[in-house]
Amino acid sequence: MSSHKGTYFFVGFAALIIIIAGLKAASEIVVPFMLSMFIAIICTPLLTWLTKHKVPTWLAIILVISLMVFSIGSLGIFVWQLIRSILCTTTGISSSIRRRSKSSY
Repeated sequence: MSSHKGTYFFVGFAALIIIIAGLKAASEIVVPFMLSMFIAIICTPLLTWLTKHKVPTWLAIILVISLMVFSIGSLGIFVWQLIRSILCTTTGISSSIRRRSKSSY
């Protein structure tokens, strides 16, 4: 009986390795699919709430998609401003370091 446990372990481990390799090989398909599933799961409660409150389904879908586009756009603008701010700060710091290093010689 103990030899079967070892066999089951190795077969299970081999199956896990094959599954991981398959997911890696199919990542071009799996990643967008998982992202779309994540977005759908996030949007479903709002869509359900809107349809329960007598909003037509087509309008609820348009509102939810508009909200998602607006949210992603706002997040993109925020990240862009943050990156610009960090680059300006690091540029100022690096020029200050250069000035200090030149004046010490």
